[in-house]
Amino acid sequence: MTAPSYSTLLHLFRQPPLDYSDFVTWFWETGELDKERITWQLEELKKKGVGGTWYYPRYLDGERYGTWPAYFSEEWWEFFRHSVAEHERLGLEAWFSGWEGREYWQDLMRAERAARPELEGRRLVIHETRSEEEGTLHLDLPLGETVLAAAAYRIEDGGLDASSCRELALPEPGQPLAWDAPGPGWVLR
Repeated sequence: MTAPSYSTLLHLFRQPPLDYSDFVTWFWETGELDKERITWQLEELKKKGVGGTWYYPRYLDGERYGTWPAYFSEEWWEFFRHSVAEHERLGLEAWFSGWEGREYWQDLMRAERAARPELEGRRLVIHETRSEEEGTLHLDLPLGETVLAAAAYRIEDGGLDASSCRELALPEPGQPLAWDAPGPGWVLR
């Protein structure tokens, strides 16, 4: 994985693509399905900045709150295909997950993740240290972490002065990030 540049990351945070928007959990329950309602719901979600839906089929065994038509019937698949086509038309993501308590899908995903470690989830963490005086600042980074960006900023009025940004070279894996602060009031992140 190639780390994006600092300016690319900054742009992505200021104007995140739809991929980074909210996704809603979407259920089709307690009523008859209707293609017009599905289209209307998706159009409304798109207007509100939602990037997609996470669809859970629940109540698979004819329980009181199930859908009509029944899950996985030919009629249901017709609605599902319509939903996917509407997601594509609107530029939305369509995610699907089993939540019926049988863990069939979860077991498949666990096996896929074990076979392909690059699918493992990631996290984003900001590590920082501040200067109290002139001198070298050291920031020890946990082993195995991938550093996406490193910079130093002057602290001004309780915040970071963006105009003082000094982009730094990324440290070698397992090495600390080090920078010579010109005086107090700087943050290394």
